[in-house]
Amino acid sequence: MKSVEPITERIIETHRLRIIARAGVGYGNIDVRAATRRRIWVTIAPMNSIAVAKQTIALMLTLSRKILLLDRHVGRGSWYRSLSTPRELMGTELWGKILGIIGLGSMRILYYDIARRKDLEEELGIEFRSLEDILRETPCNLIILKPKHNHQ
Repeated sequence: MKSVEPITERIIETHRLRIIARAGVGYGNIDVRAATRRRIWVTIAPMNSIAVAKQTIALMLTLSRKILLLDRHVGRGSWYRSLSTPRELMGTELWGKILGIIGLGSMRILYYDIARRKDLEEELGIEFRSLEDILRETPCNLIILKPKHNHQ
């Protein structure tokens, strides 16, 4: 069964099950009490959280910059002529927005800034490094530049 389909007491009682295993996290769609009464093992196969986190970032950027819309127009050869204004292609600027991260897992965060923030290092568990060290040690970097003047 798909991981989102509910495994109800009726399903458990009408099938000869020995184990209920689902991909993902949590047991919210499984009647665990009914399974326990019938001595059926219930388990999960957790998804690769690293891949999920990467996909989340990719989707966030894809949606904010309207990459799918742009791809569709380029594929049709229409580019921006079919849109009412080229501004529709620009998407949403992520600058100045707040990003919430729930569950860093085992991610190690290195940072560089012109002003070292020892208070944040201790509070957030982040490590200060030179810019050169970060560029050498990390396979992926998020660079946040704050312009002197914001012309938006």
